[in-house]
Amino acid sequence: MKQIFSFIPLLLAWAAAANATPESELPLEATSPWSLNYTASSCELRRHFGENEGQILLTIIQDPKFGVLEIELITPRFSTIRVNRTGEYSFGNSAEKSKIYVSIHPDMEKEKSVWRIFGVNPDILTNGREDSALRIEVKEMANLNLQIGDLSEPAKAFKTCRLDLFKNLGWTLTCFQN
Repeated sequence: MKQIFSFIPLLLAWAAAANATPESELPLEATSPWSLNYTASSCELRRHFGENEGQILLTIIQDPKFGVLEIELITPRFSTIRVNRTGEYSFGNSAEKSKIYVSIHPDMEKEKSVWRIFGVNPDILTNGREDSALRIEVKEMANLNLQIGDLSEPAKAFKTCRLDLFKNLGWTLTCFQN
């Protein structure tokens, strides 16, 4: 009987935590302007969110090896093993969620976790508004909510970079002409 009573406070604490709004659901504000890293092999649009130990680096990547957009996040480390999971993301003020595949692995040297998210819809670059947020949910692991804001100007520079990248490779892609 004594074991049951010692277990009750643990159950109550767990129930209270389950009903609380997780801090990760609160939007993290941007702490840097957008920057474009333009190389011969990829285009990367970057921005920092949060501060100090909780800072997150968001990178939107166009790499011709994959042909689709990819998102990389560098976050505080929360796991010491590599994890491959499915998840969902939504963008802007839409409740519509898209399925994603996420690979999260620890960077032991820097005490960070590196997230690679594949198959991101390029619409995230054109549908943004001033109050747009990128919400990422990895089932049974983590939720992120980044207040990315209006992407119209950075998206123009990123589109130019993407077109030049594919042109330099000798590819003609009409899907990027819009």
